[in-house]
Amino acid sequence: HLAIAVIAALPFAAKVSHLAMPELLRRYGSGRIASIAIWLERAGFLIAAGFGLIRPVGMALHGLLAGFALGALGQALYDGSMTALHSEATSADNVGRYTATKTRWASGGGLVLGVLASLAIDTTEHLGVPAHIARALAIACGVGVHVLLTGPLRRLIVIASHRVAEENAEEPAPLLPTPTTPTSALTRQRSWIVFPRTAEQWTLTRFALAWGFAMAISARQGEAMALSLLGVSVGTIMLLNAVAVGSAVIGAKWWGMLGDRFGGKGLMSIALAGLALDPLWWLASLFLHPGFLVLGYLLQTTGELCL
Repeated sequence: HLAIAVIAALPFAAKVSHLAMPELLRRYGSGRIASIAIWLERAGFLIAAGFGLIRPVGMALHGLLAGFALGALGQALYDGSMTALHSEATSADNVGRYTATKTRWASGGGLVLGVLASLAIDTTEHLGVPAHIARALAIACGVGVHVLLTGPLRRLIVIASHRVAEENAEEPAPLLPTPTTPTSALTRQRSWIVFPRTAEQWTLTRFALAWGFAMAISARQGEAMALSLLGVSVGTIMLLNAVAVGSAVIGAKWWGMLGDRFGGKGLMSIALAGLALDPLWWLASLFLHPGFLVLGYLLQTTGELCL
């Protein structure tokens, strides 16, 4: 459970790198950061898969965690840079359609690949392949599929570069006040570490820390409980994650309808209320019926999609 807790904490610890993301983007650009981060992510997870496959005496767990930490750092940098890259690649009037299209394709692809991976890993283990080998090869195959993103990423960088060049050629718009500073705009901050500077930003930061801590414990320890106490296979956990990712296609429509009905604040309140109940589904699956796992995965993913 300690190793599971460390694995659960590493992605959130890696997101501390987002404090330096504004300066990284200013100096090197979103495209360059994304290109480096995606290979850092692949290298880290391949290192983790290698230690899981070879299992050197006395070093297997340490190597696995080190590789996973490196992969999580690359993933955090990739996510931060891709957020900026997506905003650069589309215009303000197209951002809704762009985001919806991206979400549908990502969810559909995640569903298909996740189902295939879950079937493959359970099948190989049933055929007598040792569990550590089957799971390490699954990670390696996942990284191999991830390499297919190289071409689309380069195309996206080119599109974003052209749009940024066109916008820079135009006359710059006047600096307007931000929502958190109604009377005046914040001065530009040039630093490697960017901290919140308003009461609203600190409130949001505290909420994000508490929410991330709670969700990490619930998800990872819940999966450990499912594996050890309910007898759920690794392939089944992967299948549940794939179905949850695929549910974002349906969940996006529901959240859109609720957003039109209750507005942004009301929608966030509904999503947070649903996410707050997430531990109940894990407890229900433990004491009542394992089928509650499916409900928990679906509600958690659609709620995170809204946020």
